[in-house]
Amino acid sequence: MESQLGANGVKAEKANRFFEWVMNLALLNFVWIMFSLPLVTVFASSASLIQTIQMYRNERNRESLLPYFWKSFVKQLLPATCLGIVMLFLLMVVASNFLFAHSFAANKWVYTALFAWSLFLSALYVSTLLFVLPVWVSCGLGVIKTLKQSLVYSLRKLPQALLMSVGISFIVLLLYFVPILIPIIGFSFLAFLIVLFADKTIGSTEQSVHIDL
Repeated sequence: MESQLGANGVKAEKANRFFEWVMNLALLNFVWIMFSLPLVTVFASSASLIQTIQMYRNERNRESLLPYFWKSFVKQLLPATCLGIVMLFLLMVVASNFLFAHSFAANKWVYTALFAWSLFLSALYVSTLLFVLPVWVSCGLGVIKTLKQSLVYSLRKLPQALLMSVGISFIVLLLYFVPILIPIIGFSFLAFLIVLFADKTIGSTEQSVHIDL
């Protein structure tokens, strides 16, 4: 009888933790949307979302979520925006490679080689993108060093990162067909997956230097 009560208590505790986790993600999702409405602040709010989720996974302190997000946002506003602009520029470089390859469509071999190179750059960009914000908020590096460190991780874990990208793509597809989930938990859940992947892949939670707010 006591063992059954103990088992029920464990199940109830797990259920409570799960619902608390969902509520926290819903709260952070709403805050992220509000702070991203000006569009130009989307990079800072995304970095703050990643950092707040990292903090919550380590400390599980729900009461400090909003103050922590705000302090992180203020701190990240300018530097994270600069990082986002650089990432957008690199995205344009990757896209221009496909346009350049298309200009050689008449030459089959040259086109195939350039198109394959463009695909590799795209895969490397997507892989690096998964690491950029976790490395940025965990290590406290500058823009260039963050990109270099993220590139190193992406090269080391390229297959895992691409598999993670495929998984995220499926979730984005699900959100497309069930759009009601987007304003409820969509963005924060994707951020949680990125943090979870980064922590397990590079051990950012244990090995990196945390940014003091």
